[in-house]
Amino acid sequence: MMKHLIALVLALTLLPLSACGAPGGPGDREIDLETLAASLLESGVFAEPLNRLDDGIAEILYDIDGASAALVYAGSGAAGR
Repeated sequence: MMKHLIALVLALTLLPLSACGAPGGPGDREIDLETLAASLLESGVFAEPLNRLDDGIAEILYDIDGASAALVYAGSGAAGR
């Protein structure tokens, strides 16, 4: 009985949190992927040059379905810091 009461209290406590992140919130922003990728590549944070992979590689490599857009860059993996 006590376990059921605790579960009910937790469910009622978490229910209002389900409204967080509703449409129109900070998560609904348009991001220009090309500009973002260019600024990251030019920032110098990567130890080696990165090359853009063909479109659709993210779906194959990372098992992503239905992405509206994606850019995937990769290096040779030979450089280290």
